[in-house]
Amino acid sequence: MNVEVDIVNNFVNTNYSKICVENWNNFMHQSCHIHRNIIILIVAMILVIFTSSSIAKDLGNYGQTYKIKEEDPIEYIKNRLKVLEATGELAKHNQVILDKTKESLENPKPVANIMHTKERRVVFYDPRYTVEEDIKEHSGQIIYKKGYTFNPLDKVSFGEPLIFIDGDNEAQLKFAFGDYFQNAFPKIILVKGSPLKIEKETGKRVYFDQHGVLTQKLGIRQVPAIVTQDGSKVKISEIILS
Repeated sequence: MNVEVDIVNNFVNTNYSKICVENWNNFMHQSCHIHRNIIILIVAMILVIFTSSSIAKDLGNYGQTYKIKEEDPIEYIKNRLKVLEATGELAKHNQVILDKTKESLENPKPVANIMHTKERRVVFYDPRYTVEEDIKEHSGQIIYKKGYTFNPLDKVSFGEPLIFIDGDNEAQLKFAFGDYFQNAFPKIILVKGSPLKIEKETGKRVYFDQHGVLTQKLGIRQVPAIVTQDGSKVKISEIILS
């Protein structure tokens, strides 16, 4: 019985030893594999570090080098102006600008889409205005709240009539500077023609509707057109000269 037990124990011990050895070998193999991977990673990192350091290393100068020198833009402009002034180009350029400015003053661009009256027309313009945001005085107190609507003609008078005419048309000029308005002294506004020339010839102040701001606002399509106040509205009368 003891012999059988010994045999069994020897078998168990032997096999247990084999199992332990095999497990130990597997463990060591896996550990070695892991350690090998770690070592490879460390070596790779070291190579990257040293490679980066070698790239950043100052290798010195090779060949001829030059300093980067950029001219100051202000100095460049000054020098350029001096050259233009010396050659007379600056004076020519200034004269061109003066001529263009003089031409635009003496002969402004005619207002587009305005024709001579072919059919009498009377329209009214409502000058009521709605405040888009609170209007405050210097102390911060609100004078008019947002959304408040008012009509300026309820507070002030329109004043003298306005006459819109074609300044290049002799009949319209005679009408505007004639006795039609008697003592009303209307303001004459051109949609075409030379205001400076007419002022010299008549000795009276003449205006020009630059870019058609007033004619568009009032809806004027034909001239001559007379603009007057009619109660709380503005009356626009496009008339035909007899």
